[in-house]
Amino acid sequence: MKNNFYPSTIFQALGLMFISILLTSPIVFLQKTKLVSQEVVMTGLYIVFILIMIGISYLVNRKRKIIITKEVKINNAKFIPLMALLIIIFQVGLANPINHITNVLLDKEITLTNPIETLILTLGAIVLAPIFEEIIFRGTILRGFLSNYSPKKAIIYSALIFGLFHLKPEQVWGAIIIGLFFGWIYYKTKSIGITIILHFIANFSVLFQSFLYYKYFNLNAVTTMSIYFIPISFVLIFIISNRLSQKMKNVKTESITELNGLN
Repeated sequence: MKNNFYPSTIFQALGLMFISILLTSPIVFLQKTKLVSQEVVMTGLYIVFILIMIGISYLVNRKRKIIITKEVKINNAKFIPLMALLIIIFQVGLANPINHITNVLLDKEITLTNPIETLILTLGAIVLAPIFEEIIFRGTILRGFLSNYSPKKAIIYSALIFGLFHLKPEQVWGAIIIGLFFGWIYYKTKSIGITIILHFIANFSVLFQSFLYYKYFNLNAVTTMSIYFIPISFVLIFIISNRLSQKMKNVKTESITELNGLN
């Protein structure tokens, strides 16, 4: 029987998330005591949840005697500028504008907020999230899936779970697309160092855009810009993704057996 990297199936990954939620849930009661702010509780909840997932996976794989190699190293750094440009255009020119236009069409109440006001959540989004989420979703879940599924299925399944993790309906579809992109990059390079950098850029670009909107624009201006951004971004993404795909064709994909250090 093949001793796969854990979690290696969708059910194992969902089970890991469910167990981590149960073990993390007591932290929610801190909010009722009013001893700490909701900001601190949510950030603490997030950190503990991710650390529990990483810890369980580490212990299971250690028991299976699977060698966990370091994947933070940055391979093929020459492709990062093109990857970064692609992710910025997607976040700033496509994901945010589509969400904004959707809310306008649904007649939802929209307000421009200053992300810097929620400092703890902001720091969590641009510092903790890129590191923790890449370790668990690409370095653990996708890595396990690659030891059991075909690369295509592994990337799709891990991206769907990554989207589910974000919960908010307006974030799910964008997270799935980003998960597919990051999954492809991880499969090609076996480096979460690159995806951590790109995840930071993705989150920072959204927060920076929100700050600029809050500081210099009104809702009507944002709506007008969004209408123009969407078609332009579609074209740019198509051109850049084709170029990146061509450049990445010669990148040798490392087998999952070599990555896990198995005989």
